[in-house]
Amino acid sequence: MFLVSLISCSLLVSRSNHTTLILFLYALVAYEPVWAIGTGLTATPEMAQDTHASIRQWMSDNVGADVAAAVRIQYGGSMNGENAAGLMAQSDIDGGLIGGSSLKMDFFKCINGVPSP
Repeated sequence: MFLVSLISCSLLVSRSNHTTLILFLYALVAYEPVWAIGTGLTATPEMAQDTHASIRQWMSDNVGADVAAAVRIQYGGSMNGENAAGLMAQSDIDGGLIGGSSLKMDFFKCINGVPSP
């Protein structure tokens, strides 16, 4: 998924900075480790942060610093009530894609894991 997103981003680099920023203000980047898909496994908060920081740095280097600062990057690798607070506390993780936990009472633990502004 990350590779496809990077290819899409590369296509936008050739456009004007204003157009690119406008497009990315409405964009959302979602990252899920391939090894986490369908396994119930999740990255540690530090591993997820490192990857999200790399995505944001790529955006800064290839699209623009203003775009990198504005784009929302969400983590999607089996976020649940037990790991949401740790993941959401990371500086480059702007949200989470909640899968199976959204169908359980565990979902409320995910919501409570969102840090206060």
